[in-house]
Amino acid sequence: MSSPAALPVPARVPACRAWSAHAEDLARELTAHTRIWRDDATARSNRHHGDVHELRPGVFVPVAYLTSMADRAVAVGCALGDQLRASFVIAGRSAAWVCLGGPPPAEIDLVTLARPHALAGVRMREAPLGREDVEAIGGCPVTVPGRTVVDLLRYAPDAAAAAAMLEHGLVDEDDVRRRLDALDGRPHARQARARWAELLSGPRASRAA
Repeated sequence: MSSPAALPVPARVPACRAWSAHAEDLARELTAHTRIWRDDATARSNRHHGDVHELRPGVFVPVAYLTSMADRAVAVGCALGDQLRASFVIAGRSAAWVCLGGPPPAEIDLVTLARPHALAGVRMREAPLGREDVEAIGGCPVTVPGRTVVDLLRYAPDAAAAAAMLEHGLVDEDDVRRRLDALDGRPHARQARARWAELLSGPRASRAA
């Protein structure tokens, strides 16, 4: 990969400290490779050839540093930099990306118990979270697969990420069903149940039969 003209992501506090000391430790090496790159020919070439992923506008990470779930979770925190807050939880399409890898979503998906505020390249929702909804990956809070799939079924523009989670055996179908049953009266509950039923009756179910 060619070396782009770059400036380090500004950070007045160590990356990921807001989440945990463990995440901060894992972030030290990654932050040496996380850059704000000018949108020049070199940056476009690296992106075109798949050498880097853009996690939010102007923040790129080499693919070689995103090989594990912990790598990807920590990368989200590094991409947020000084804007990271302890209340932020990786959710939705970003949580699915942490689990599955591949290209990241166009925006970072976060859930928070606090009042959300606008951040460039971030889709943030205020939503309740119980202890059973969140797990630590690389010291970073990420919604558990069952909660992730339910959120995807409710809010993602399509069911592709939820289908991939199911296809890779990352979710317990009974857990998802219980979570869907508990949605009575909440927004997009009917859509989520319909999407889930469609996934269970799709090509995966045909192969299993």
